[in-house]
Amino acid sequence: MKIAVMYIAIGAYSVMWDGFYSSAKENLFAGNSVHYFLFSDKEDLSFDKRDVTFIKSKDYGWPGNTLYRFRMFSSISSELAYFDYCYFFNANAYINKPVGLALLPAKGSDIVSVEHFNFKGRNPAWFGYERRKKSTAYVPWGQENEHFCQACLIGATSSEFIKMSRMLEQNIDEDDKNGICAKWHDEDHFNKYIIGKNATILPINYAYPSRLLTPESKDTALIIMRDKSQFGNLSVLRYKKKISFIKWCKIKAFNQFDKANTFVHVLIYGHKHRSKK
Repeated sequence: MKIAVMYIAIGAYSVMWDGFYSSAKENLFAGNSVHYFLFSDKEDLSFDKRDVTFIKSKDYGWPGNTLYRFRMFSSISSELAYFDYCYFFNANAYINKPVGLALLPAKGSDIVSVEHFNFKGRNPAWFGYERRKKSTAYVPWGQENEHFCQACLIGATSSEFIKMSRMLEQNIDEDDKNGICAKWHDEDHFNKYIIGKNATILPINYAYPSRLLTPESKDTALIIMRDKSQFGNLSVLRYKKKISFIKWCKIKAFNQFDKANTFVHVLIYGHKHRSKK
């Protein structure tokens, strides 16, 4: 089985590459042919050229480096078509335990991701969808999926992965033309894309946040999402410097307004989800 793994190490996020690469070489899809596509603006990263293709990439800044991931993937569509399956892992991913066939989409499914730990067990009206109609990631209230996924791990058959990447690249470009950026960037576009599809949703031990680990869960966490703060201040990782107080206030104000808006709609639409169960 031939598997392509995509990884983005642009800007300060490049410091996470070594940990991911070494853990993946040891624990990811052992016994299969795995090839890595490394998108980065840093040409001095260490890797074995036999199983890694380095792709020099532009630094789009934040949130461009995460939002434009599908543009990056689409740029190598011809190479990805050679593989059976394609996977994307977030920069802070660490393959903690051997992971193999269980990571593949289930029979009858072409795509796989991981349930979002923040929304596990919650009413879908709380999910982090983009609710502004101007965005192509827009999801109307009351039309949510049963699960909301983390975009830190996305896998699919090669044909589905190429199709998804091209479509979401086009959607994000359309948003750019209309002057809007989805609230949770690529994650909102991906979650809109899988609505109505037979996606395989894995439990959170396939993308377990390190800050939530306990001695017990560390033994069952197959893939750990390392706390980015251990690599530096988050605003520095994203913006290359600490953001201004005014920008911080704008971000907080938007988040508080969004929470209040969501709460109102949970009261309106929440009962519809409960009645479906």
